[in-house]
Amino acid sequence: MQRQAEARIPTRSGNFTLIAYAKHADERMPHLAVVAETFDPTRP
Repeated sequence: MQRQAEARIPTRSGNFTLIAYAKHADERMPHLAVVAETFDPTRP
């Protein structure tokens, strides 16, 4: 798996980063990870 692309996504709930991973550069269905900048387990 290699990181193919990354994008910052600002929302009302906070800033997130979307990261796409794939085995091959031409893969049409990459695995996606949505990562929060901050995490507060007390907030829903």
